[in-house]
Amino acid sequence: MDSEKKYDKDGEYDSVPKNTINLGADIVIHSVHKTLPSMTQTSLVHISENEELSDKVKKYLRIYQTSSPSYVLMASIDLCMQEMEENGDCYIEALLDYRNRISYKTRSLKNIVIPGREMIDDPAKVVICDSSGTMTGKQIYGILREEYNLQLEMAGDKIALAILSGWDTTEGIDRLIEAVSELDEKIQKTKINTGTSVNDPICKKGFTEYPNVIMKLSEAWDRPTEETLLKEAKGKVAGDFINLYPPGIPLIVPGEEFSEELIQDICGYIEEDLNVQGVISEPSGTGFYVRTIK
Repeated sequence: MDSEKKYDKDGEYDSVPKNTINLGADIVIHSVHKTLPSMTQTSLVHISENEELSDKVKKYLRIYQTSSPSYVLMASIDLCMQEMEENGDCYIEALLDYRNRISYKTRSLKNIVIPGREMIDDPAKVVICDSSGTMTGKQIYGILREEYNLQLEMAGDKIALAILSGWDTTEGIDRLIEAVSELDEKIQKTKINTGTSVNDPICKKGFTEYPNVIMKLSEAWDRPTEETLLKEAKGKVAGDFINLYPPGIPLIVPGEEFSEELIQDICGYIEEDLNVQGVISEPSGTGFYVRTIK
């Protein structure tokens, strides 16, 4: 598929993102089961035009790859590639149409925000956020699943994420549009009844700055660690990864310093019952602990 191709579309989305290899990446693992018709666990390794790197990858594959691969999964990838070669343009056109339809139909909502291409350049990603702060991402996720039978991909502290594909249906897209529109009305009525107002919309808040790096990850990884009460970890150096899942991107990695702002963010995620990996909960109820360098 030509990721540089522009399609004749009226909406803001007229193409898919550029290929990451073309943007300078050396090696990329592309999943083919999220938005393409292939079985779960399937993905492709793309390597730049670097013969030395290619030889190195082959070397480690010979060491670590199984001698008994799943031919069912491999056949699934082959069929997926054949489908994209034969009908890829139709798939992308449908995807762009669906995404533009969502943007157009939800443009006048008062509380629910679905950022467009100026923030999210991937048409397959539909980020749903309550700008008033009335609902968390997890609450949006739960309501859409339980009340509207819409299964989203993930929920974060402030956003819920839906994944589109070219094999979705107009009926399904319209159900999503109707659901977020009704959710928007409910939030508006709640605000009117309670007289609440948010001056600093949650969707527009900035992110916590990256932690200060005290030592290289490779050096910190082999250092002895100890358990430290999370609320007392300010100024200490992380001895393990702490991830907010989904999406699983580390909030802090070994070798980085805990700041007061990061500690508050992590505590907030825990209070919202989000999945925070790398934080230890003591059975005695004495609090939450993290691993820090001794």
